[in-house]
Amino acid sequence: MRNIIYDYVIPLGDRCNCTQNLKHYNLRPIGRKLPFDWLKNGDIWSRVNIILEDFADFLNPTNLRQVQYERPEHWQFYRFYDVRSRLIFAHDFPKDLNFVDGLRVATTTFAPKIQRFQSIFAQRKKVLFVYMTDSRVPNGDIRRAVRLLRQKFGYDDIDILVVENGVRTIWNLRRIWLGRGITKFKTRKFLMPVHYTDTTPEQYAVLDKIFSHIRVSDAE
Repeated sequence: MRNIIYDYVIPLGDRCNCTQNLKHYNLRPIGRKLPFDWLKNGDIWSRVNIILEDFADFLNPTNLRQVQYERPEHWQFYRFYDVRSRLIFAHDFPKDLNFVDGLRVATTTFAPKIQRFQSIFAQRKKVLFVYMTDSRVPNGDIRRAVRLLRQKFGYDDIDILVVENGVRTIWNLRRIWLGRGITKFKTRKFLMPVHYTDTTPEQYAVLDKIFSHIRVSDAE
């Protein structure tokens, strides 16, 4: 498979492993922090709708509900669930602050990430979105999401790669072409362990086939 070069490869989730995998393959350079890097839960529309709405309802305090960890003593942050987007903020609200001050910290942290995200598309950069999930994503949803994103930003160099992993399939790895710049991989192997450092050589062997042909440009 020939190498494909993008200006940006943007992780969409649905958990932290997506970003960690991009870092492993040098597709997420240091300093290119973006809004969905460490968010989890929800589905592809949880992310796409936020983008389409220009982050207008992002971190709206009326939508946030605190949820508990199974072993809270092991975590430095409170965890909040957004009832509208169904996303979980797991790394953004320090436990030593009350909700109001924690929200102020989270808002301040996300502001430059959102600004960077929006500037990418204002400059019409060539972008690949990556979404990894252990749930099924209908092909029609993927095509529609890309169509809406291209329409919103007014140009076509916006691609997507969706990885359905740990799903019921006969394939160790199957590549499905859904249209120009729209690719899905399906694999029965689960590629997102709870702790990223627990990724095995067997899992990396599959990830290599998904990401090894993708490159990111050095230009900001």
